[in-house]
Amino acid sequence: MAHSKAKKHRMKMDREGKWNPELNRLNWNGLLPVERRTPTWNRAKAKNGAQAQKQMEPQPA
Repeated sequence: MAHSKAKKHRMKMDREGKWNPELNRLNWNGLLPVERRTPTWNRAKAKNGAQAQKQMEPQPA
């Protein structure tokens, strides 16, 4: 396959000892980009419901 003009430019810069911008690209290091960082609405509702139900229970005297 042919290389794009940008790819050729990156390869030339690398050959000449200059910085290769491909090295700036991140790798995931085991992270899964599909994981949720915040709970879903249903999970938050269930969690808050359990806490609210716990507070409503009568305290032993």
